[in-house]
Amino acid sequence: MPVTEEEVHALSSEYPGIRVLARETRQGALLMARWRALFATESPSGQPDVTAVSARVRGIVGGGSRIRQDYQLVMEVATLHRRLPEVWITAPDDGEIRHVNIWRPDTDAAWCPALGMRLPHLCWFTYTEAWADARYSHRTLGAALEYVKQLLNTENHDSPAR
Repeated sequence: MPVTEEEVHALSSEYPGIRVLARETRQGALLMARWRALFATESPSGQPDVTAVSARVRGIVGGGSRIRQDYQLVMEVATLHRRLPEVWITAPDDGEIRHVNIWRPDTDAAWCPALGMRLPHLCWFTYTEAWADARYSHRTLGAALEYVKQLLNTENHDSPAR
């Protein structure tokens, strides 16, 4: 199931400011239309699928501090139902981040295609196993945002990120 505009909008009360950042390209839409025709499925909205969203999630500063702060995120959601999404941090700046579960922007996965720049990004570490074990129908945008919230409100000091 692709992420839809309706799914993003439905999360706006829990995640104020959540918005669509990118949709599939025209070429991608044509390929998906062919795939859906072959397998007799339809896009729920008839709209291009959402490929990236922006959201704000409250977490802890980290680095031993339990002080709360907001993290502004970009999530790549095109393959959300197969694997946990890549999540990049646009705020606070990398120099201000102390949370041990956030990679610096100098790793291979630091490139954020939706914004065309390198950014700090989440280290999912053991969360990927739980996502893989979850039923397909439970791998939703809301569930992924809940994972982000859980990750940013704890620190796994075994994380290789910082």
